Amino acid sequence: MVLAAHISGGIEAALLSDAAEHFGSSLNPMLQQLFAVWHPGAQVARPAAGGSAAPLHRAMAADGSASVGIPDGWKVQGQGGTMLVSGPHGESMASI
Repeated sequence: MVLAAHISGGIEAALLSDAAEHFGSSLNPMLQQLFAVWHPGAQVARPAAGGSAAPLHRAMAADGSASVGIPDGWKVQGQGGTMLVSGPHGESMASI
């Protein structure tokens, strides 16, 4: 699921994903964790209560065409609005 917010100066988006067979039961907990740390338009990401979610930092595509909030240890590759985000344990997602 992709969520997007139009803010002054652009758009911020978040991606939630899980295996199809789990998504129905994991969606609400993921949304709660997301909104504990994601505040569209805010300058700094805030960690969730209890520290269960990692703080995010903004990473930009090499050509500046897109950005995403990612935790430490994650990497972004992309240009022309397309991004590939990879985590330290083989996690990955793509945005086209």
